[in-house]
Amino acid sequence: MEEDETNVDDISELMEKFSMFKEKTYEIASHKHIESKKVVYSVARSPNDGIITGDVTGFTVYTSNGKQVKSIPTVTAEPTCVICVRSYNQQIYVLCEELAFGRLRTMVVLNSVYGEINNFPVCGYHQVSQFAICNDKFYVADPMKKRLIVHSTNQRESAGKVLSEIKNDLFHTPAFLSLCPPGSLIISDPGAHKVYKLDCRTDKFTWVSTAVTEPGSVCCDQLFHVLVWCAVKRQIAVLSTDTGELRKWISLDAFGFPDQGHIIDMCLRENSLWAAALRDGLYKFDFA
Repeated sequence: MEEDETNVDDISELMEKFSMFKEKTYEIASHKHIESKKVVYSVARSPNDGIITGDVTGFTVYTSNGKQVKSIPTVTAEPTCVICVRSYNQQIYVLCEELAFGRLRTMVVLNSVYGEINNFPVCGYHQVSQFAICNDKFYVADPMKKRLIVHSTNQRESAGKVLSEIKNDLFHTPAFLSLCPPGSLIISDPGAHKVYKLDCRTDKFTWVSTAVTEPGSVCCDQLFHVLVWCAVKRQIAVLSTDTGELRKWISLDAFGFPDQGHIIDMCLRENSLWAAALRDGLYKFDFA
C-alpha cells in the first residue's frame, strides 16, 4: 500500500471518513518544538508508525509523540546531508546530497530496520528539491530542466531505472512534491506561483492552481485537502484536492513559529502537522 493511502473496505467506512475530513477545520490547538539544534530539511511518516526526518548528518526517527528513537548517519563516500526522505511499501527512500562543490545526489533505499538495499544517482540541483512515490514509481523534481524524472521502484530491475520524464509548458522551478492519495501527486512550483495535481495512473495533469503566491512545501491528508506553505504570507494554504481552489489559511503566528521561519517540508500524521523548518528545526502542530 502507498504511503498515507487509505484502505477502505466498505461504503459505510468511506462515508464516515468523508464526513470527518470534509468537516475538518484545521484549527491549531497546541504545538511543540521537537528539535531546535539541527538543520532539518525533510519530514515524513516512517514505516513503523512514527516520524522520520532528514538533516545535515543523516536522518532521525521519532515516535508519533515526538520522542527521539534513534539518529542514523548517512554512510557515503563523501559527506552528505539528507534533503528529502519518504517511505513506501515498508521501505525508506533517502535523497542524499554531497556537501562538497558539485552537489551530486544519490537515492538510498533502506528496509524498515534501516539497512541499505540499494542506491543510485539522481539529478542534482543547487537548492532543496524533493521527490515523491506513487504507483510503484518515484518522481524526482528536476527544477533546473523544468521537469520531473520518473524512476522505477522495482528492485528486481536495474536500480532506479528511468522510465520517462514529465514536462509542462507552465513549469518554471517545480521543486516540492507530495503524494496525494489515492494515486496522484501534488507539485509545487514557486517560480511559476503554481500548484499542480498529477494523475500517476496516466501521468497527466488534473488541475493547475494559482491560489498561492510563491508556494513551497506541500502535503495532503487522506481524502480532501492539500496543504501548501506560502513563503510570501508565511502561512499555510488549504486547497481542495478536487479543484485546487483555496479553502482557508492557517496562521502559525500564535504558536511559537519564528517570525522569519520557513517550512521546507511537511507531513500529516493522524491529527498533527509536522513541519521541517531548516535552521529552526522541527515543529509539531496539533489540530483541535
